[in-house]
Amino acid sequence: MPSLMNDLKSRISLTAQELFLTEGVEGVSMRRIAERVGVSATAIYRHFPNKEAILEEIIGSGLSILSNYLAPALEAPDPFLRLKGLIDAYLNFAIEQPRYFDLAFLVPGPTTHLSEELERHNRATFKLAVEQVGHCMQAGIFRAGDPIETAVYLWSTAHGLVMLHRMNRFGNTAEDFARLYRATIARAIEGLRAEH
Repeated sequence: MPSLMNDLKSRISLTAQELFLTEGVEGVSMRRIAERVGVSATAIYRHFPNKEAILEEIIGSGLSILSNYLAPALEAPDPFLRLKGLIDAYLNFAIEQPRYFDLAFLVPGPTTHLSEELERHNRATFKLAVEQVGHCMQAGIFRAGDPIETAVYLWSTAHGLVMLHRMNRFGNTAEDFARLYRATIARAIEGLRAEH
């Protein structure tokens, strides 16, 4: 019996993820999940006490996916390559996982608890960027300055570009946008380099 219960919980979770990916947060409801899984709403409440619990599952999956995008960048041999890798991972996550990107960076959390979880993860992600900027300054790659201000400059440039693309302001393909994004970021980074 426990395996049947776990299987149903997995089916509920998977269905919620599918609804989220196709329709966003507003598309996820207990009634719609129940209809798609082929069970009563009561059966769903045995596994998830409310919609917030289901959204927690979705957020957990999204944050795990984001971590998977960021992790390879942190294996690069020097801080400059790690920073570039993080900026590139941000682009790839935004293009390949737009719903999760919205949830992580745009959609206000539906409850205080979920907002706090997202905020904690976003702070940790930003801290990684600040650390790499700081290391680049210490290594003489970037001019000396405030690592936080510099990281904000790079992140706001990256985020602004992604948002303009998402609003279709550039009117081009994802591939064309990726080239524009990388060229713009490269120009921004060039302006931070220490003079030798």
